[in-house]
Amino acid sequence: MPAYTHFINEHGHLTKYAAVLDIDEYLLPKQNNSIPEVLEQFEPYGGLVVNWKLFGSNNHIQKPEGLTIENFTMGSTIENIANRHIKSIVQPSKTLKWGKDPHHAVYKTKYFAVNEYNQYVNGPFSDQSIDKIQCNHYITRSLEEYETKLKRGRA
Repeated sequence: MPAYTHFINEHGHLTKYAAVLDIDEYLLPKQNNSIPEVLEQFEPYGGLVVNWKLFGSNNHIQKPEGLTIENFTMGSTIENIANRHIKSIVQPSKTLKWGKDPHHAVYKTKYFAVNEYNQYVNGPFSDQSIDKIQCNHYITRSLEEYETKLKRGRA
């Protein structure tokens, strides 16, 4: 979290928006053609929180050829409680520091984060809402890839 805060304070002026995502997470706009089009709607806020949608192995044992988004299409249902996790897209000019975890930030006075329906969100969780944008989290991929991931340990 100190590294994310350092980025906000020292380099945030170089960009209008910044998202903290893991290498196995992809942002997917669902009603617009691009992420910038989605973000235009949330310009007054400090940040937009985006709920996870977890994806599994699709029963792949070995790493398949091709794109992740084409090979791993079986996602969890909206009822999966893990999908309450969010990732944040912040406006560095409106952000004070990063929070206690990689999921949310702390904003300057008068600013805060909202979900895709402009509802206030404070912390790493929000009721799942993935109608306009979602964060695909490819948590396992194939069994081969998952076993390799486990051997690396946690960040």
